[in-house]
Amino acid sequence: MFIGLVFACSGGEPTPPAPAIAAPATEAPVAAAPADMSCADKLASYSGRFSGGDKLSAKDALAIPVDELRVVRNEIFARHGREFSSQDLQAHFKKEPWYCVDPGFEDARLSKTDRANVALLKSFEGDNSAKLQAHGRLQTVYDEWNIALQTDDRCEVVDLSDMYNAESASRYWDSRGEWIVTWDGQEKFELGKVQDPAAFKLDVTTGDILEHVKL
Repeated sequence: MFIGLVFACSGGEPTPPAPAIAAPATEAPVAAAPADMSCADKLASYSGRFSGGDKLSAKDALAIPVDELRVVRNEIFARHGREFSSQDLQAHFKKEPWYCVDPGFEDARLSKTDRANVALLKSFEGDNSAKLQAHGRLQTVYDEWNIALQTDDRCEVVDLSDMYNAESASRYWDSRGEWIVTWDGQEKFELGKVQDPAAFKLDVTTGDILEHVKL
C-alpha cells in the first residue's frame, strides 16, 4: 500500500496487481449415491470384487493381505444389505456409496457361490501356528505328503507319491487359518515373488493334510 502511494504522488505508473496463483489441484471426491436412490438401487450399484459372481480359489484368498480377509469376507454380506453388530465393520461399509442396511436381509439371499467364498475366506483367517507345532509332523492319510515343522519359520516337506523317488525340501512356512502355505526364496511370503509356493489344508485338530494346492 505504501509503495502504491509513493508512485501516485510522484506521477509514476500505478503498481500492477500481482498475478493470481492457481490453487493446487485436488483429487476428485468419490461420487456419492444420489440421496433419493432407494436402498435396493444402491445395493444393485455394487461393482466390487464379487460383482462378477466368480468362485474364489485358494490362490485368490492368498493374494489378499491377512489383515484384510475379515473385511473382504464380510463384503459378501454387505453387498446384500446386512447390518453388522461389529462397529468397525459397520463404519467401514457405511462409507461405501453402494451400501445400505436392508431390514429384510437374511442369509438366504447369498448364492451358492457366495457361501463357498465365505467359507473359503474364513478358512484362511487366524493363526494356528502353536496348535500345528504341537503336532510337530503333518501328513496325509495316504502318506503322499509329510511335513515336519522344524522351527517357527522352517519346515521339511516330503513328497512320497513316488516311493522310489521321494523328494524332500526345506522350505519356509506360515499358518493361515486351516491352511499352511510353504514356499522357497525370500523369507516373507508374497504371492508372485516367492518360489514354488504351495498350500495345504489341514485338520488342525489331528494334523492331517486334507488338500494340497500348488500355486
